Amino acid sequence: MRVAILSIFLLVFCAPAHSWWFDEWTGFVYPDRNNLAQHIQIGTFKKLEECRNVAILTMRNNGWATKGDFECGLNCNSSTMPMICKETSR
Repeated sequence: MRVAILSIFLLVFCAPAHSWWFDEWTGFVYPDRNNLAQHIQIGTFKKLEECRNVAILTMRNNGWATKGDFECGLNCNSSTMPMICKETSR
């Protein structure tokens, strides 16, 4: 019994934090909304709102606000190309 409790404790509190333990939003900016093959990954964020704010700021700073687009993906799998996300949002 003690071994099981200790194992659970070590797994939960001492194991490295992985994105599958916590929600993580990955931001993508498209300089030209008509060419979704060209994109820039702008980072990962703890909250959707943070991802949106950085994406909008990136578009404004680069002059893409009127012709570009963005999306934020939840818990994206970076080992696949293109990345597969649990969900996407603007």
